[in-house]
Amino acid sequence: MSPSGQHITAVGFDGLYVSSDYGKTFTQKAASLSSTKFLQGIAMSADGAIQTTTSGAVGGIGSIYVSTDGGLTWPRSTSGITDLEVYFRSVAMSHDGAVQTVLVSPGFIYVSSDSGASWTQKTTLGTADYYHVAMSSTGATQLVCQWNSKAVWRSTDSGSTFNSVSVPVKFSQVAMSYDGAIQYGVNGGLYKSTDSGVSFKQLTGPLSLGVICTNSDGSVVLMADYYGTAVFVSTDGVKTLDQTYTGGAQAMSCAMNSDGTRMVISMNSRTYMSTDFGSTWSRM
Repeated sequence: MSPSGQHITAVGFDGLYVSSDYGKTFTQKAASLSSTKFLQGIAMSADGAIQTTTSGAVGGIGSIYVSTDGGLTWPRSTSGITDLEVYFRSVAMSHDGAVQTVLVSPGFIYVSSDSGASWTQKTTLGTADYYHVAMSSTGATQLVCQWNSKAVWRSTDSGSTFNSVSVPVKFSQVAMSYDGAIQYGVNGGLYKSTDSGVSFKQLTGPLSLGVICTNSDGSVVLMADYYGTAVFVSTDGVKTLDQTYTGGAQAMSCAMNSDGTRMVISMNSRTYMSTDFGSTWSRM
C-alpha cells in the first residue's frame, strides 16, 4: 500500500491484483505469473509507480519482478541474481523506489540501488533462511530477520553493510516507522525498539503474533496471530492493545497508509480492509 492508501497491490497463490482507487476495485495483472509462480512479497514506491514482487520456486525458478508503470507490466529482473531454484521471499523499498532489498530463504540478501534494475548479493553474511525485511522511507535503515534463528541484521547505510542485533527471541516479521527510529518485531509476543533497532524490549506476553505493520511514526500498529483467529490494533504506540477482529484463516501479511486510517490484511485467499483504524473490517 502507498502512504496515501490510493495504490494497493495484492499477491499470493492466485495471482497479482492492482488497485489505484483506494481498494474499491482491483484488476488482475501479469496473468501468466499467477499460473506458474507462487508470489511471495510486494513493495511499492510512495507514488505507486515502482513496484517489486518476489516468487517462490514451486515447480520452477524463483524470480524477482519489477514494474515501473504502476503495476501494469511486470518484467523479470535478473541482473546480478545468482540464486535460482530458491524462494525469493520478502521485499522492501524506499519511498522513491531506488533502494530495494530482497531476501532469499534459504540463500542470500540482495540489495538494489537502481530501482530493481540490478542486484548485489550480500555474501558477507552467508546463506540463511532470511525471512522478512523492513526499511525506512529513505532506505538507509533496514532490519532483516531469519526464520529459524534469533539472528537479526541491521543496516544504517542502505544495505551496504549489515550488523547483528541481539534480540530475545527469533522474529517472524519486522516493521518500522518511516524514519527508522521506531521498530517492531513479533514472534508470539511483541517487541519494540525506540533506538533505531539497537535494542528491543518486550511489550506483550504470548499472543501467537506472527504478522505486523506500522504507520509513518510507529504509533499505529496492526498485528495478527499465526492462525488469523485474532487481529490486534494499537493507536498509541502499543501502550494499549485492542482485539478488533476474529478471522479464522492464517494471517500472511498486512499494510497500512501513513496515518494508519487505512489497513489491509491478507489471510490465505482472503483479504480484508479497514478505513477506521481497524475498528471494522470488510472483505475485499
